[in-house]
Amino acid sequence: MTTVNTCLSLPALVGAEILAGAPGMARTVSGVHVIDIPEITPWVRPGLIILSTGHGRSAEPGEWVSLVQQLDDHQVAAFCIALGRYTPSLPAEALAEANARQFPIIRLPWEIPFIQITESIHLLIIEEQRNLVEQLSRWQTLIVQAALSARSLSDLLRTLSRIIAAPLHLFNGDGEVMAAAGRLEAPSQSIPIPAGLPSRYYLAVPLDSGLTPLMEYIALVLGLYLLREQVAARTEAKLQSSFLHMVLRREFVDDQSLRDRAYLLGFHFDRPHALLVIKLAPESDHTTPSRWIERVTAAEDLLRKLLEQFTPLITTVDDAVVVVLRTDPQAAALPVLRPFFEQFPGSAGIATDAIAATELGQVYTTVANVLPLAPAGTLTPLNHLLFPRIITNLPADLMESYWTLTWGKLQDAVLQETLSALVCHHGQIQETAETLHIHRNTLHYRMTQLEQHLHRPLSKRWLNELYMVWAWRQSRLNS
Repeated sequence: MTTVNTCLSLPALVGAEILAGAPGMARTVSGVHVIDIPEITPWVRPGLIILSTGHGRSAEPGEWVSLVQQLDDHQVAAFCIALGRYTPSLPAEALAEANARQFPIIRLPWEIPFIQITESIHLLIIEEQRNLVEQLSRWQTLIVQAALSARSLSDLLRTLSRIIAAPLHLFNGDGEVMAAAGRLEAPSQSIPIPAGLPSRYYLAVPLDSGLTPLMEYIALVLGLYLLREQVAARTEAKLQSSFLHMVLRREFVDDQSLRDRAYLLGFHFDRPHALLVIKLAPESDHTTPSRWIERVTAAEDLLRKLLEQFTPLITTVDDAVVVVLRTDPQAAALPVLRPFFEQFPGSAGIATDAIAATELGQVYTTVANVLPLAPAGTLTPLNHLLFPRIITNLPADLMESYWTLTWGKLQDAVLQETLSALVCHHGQIQETAETLHIHRNTLHYRMTQLEQHLHRPLSKRWLNELYMVWAWRQSRLNS
């Protein structure tokens, strides 16, 4: 970018002297023109360096002060005057006005031809423009390469920021930052992202960077990148859905090309996978079909984001979202999915342990059958629901008789509480005592009392039977 200061360093301007307005030497220069007529302002435009001999002007200070004001108001870059035959010196008032406005006034040696100055400055501007065009061409190549190799939107923005050595921020239509590289100081300008995207995006860049065409090119590349990613995401989602429906229908894939594509999606036929099934609760009893589709799409997008670390494959079956994970989620997925159940209250989910790929369809059928038993607002492991389902379906008359012969003999509430804690902890003394907040000796004393009431020692096998009866009774009470 050509400035007054760079022009003054040219050999053609050796001997030039700054008379006033030195802080304004960084003004941008777009050209140079010789004007030696009284009515000067119709012939000027922003960025010009004006050359003059002062011919036809009086020594009246007010006239020179007015000239400085007019030139600065028209955003002229600098005023260069060859002092000598027509104008021996400039009035102090004019120089003071130039200093106040930081408007450069430069004295030129009388013997330097103006044609030499204009030619040198114009050659400098042309050379800088040629270099800028070449630089822009190199930048454009690097920008396209960055868009083709970027792994994510943030990665792309960081690479683009390094290429042009300027901060870049990407916003959506709601003003939320989608990606950012570098610290963007105010003031800044916003450039709309084109390419016909369904949502609005804006690129925030430094103001007056001098590279507006390049910034607009970056905005275009970002728009094409976002469009490509959205199309790829929709295509991949359709492929995931079709493939998972085949797996859930127990149609094991023999097509090698489809198996290869499934491998790229993250599904390995020779590895175990975990299964999540989440039944979505409707917003109301009168949810329209279009609104339901929007809700399911939002649920899939949120699950894909929350479960990113597990490499999820997602589809929808009826009113449930089905997720296949390459990593066992049992320990980690429960807290990870908390935001999902906050956004979709009333929904209920079941998670399985990692199972063989060939068993996913069969296990899905089991999960779908048990899903109505899953508590709302959380993700429940499958093994926490299967046993209660089995217990609930035991013959009621036999279980009631067994209850009467065992638990029914205990009238003491303390002994009932002790036996409940004991069977829930599978006979573990330490854990049971800690749960009841009693000493181990106290627990042993109560166990002796229990054996006396039940007329049978509390062996581990019998404790397991008592736990089954207790679980059956609890299921009856809950229902």
